[in-house]
Amino acid sequence: MRNSAFKLVSDENRFPLSPMQEGMLFNHLSPQTKCLHIMRSTRTLFGDLDKNIFEQAWARTVDRHPSLRTSFCWERLKQPVQVVHPKGTIVFEYLDLQKYSADLQRVKLNEFYIAEREKGFDPSQPSLMRISLHQFQHFLYRSFEPHRDGTADDAVANIQFHQVRHAIKLL
Repeated sequence: MRNSAFKLVSDENRFPLSPMQEGMLFNHLSPQTKCLHIMRSTRTLFGDLDKNIFEQAWARTVDRHPSLRTSFCWERLKQPVQVVHPKGTIVFEYLDLQKYSADLQRVKLNEFYIAEREKGFDPSQPSLMRISLHQFQHFLYRSFEPHRDGTADDAVANIQFHQVRHAIKLL
């Protein structure tokens, strides 16, 4: 069953969809608007950054935010619901671009952005965002965080990233 995660949680972790979430699910189920609700945040980072600690810090942040551990269930239900999962999963990718010229780095980055947008998100899965870390030079990185629209606006995304920075200091 596609929405098997639904069986694994108690009633207290299931909630009705908001009108915005209903619209997102409707658009997801419509093939021509699959990528409509995908937002992305990018940040330029300077310094000596350990990619494993960066990934762990994001995992801690995902665990702190229920909206980042939510999936939608709709099959065989009268009304679709959102399910908040007890543990989040994070999809992390590291891309080393140091060996390429600045022009080729831009080309590779553009190809990456296009491929990311085409991936979309499966709302039946609790991973609502993916984290990519791109290294351009020894101390120059860019963090790329595509997420479903509705999981974080700019203010929330900035708070989440502040928590990531805090978690990095603790790790």
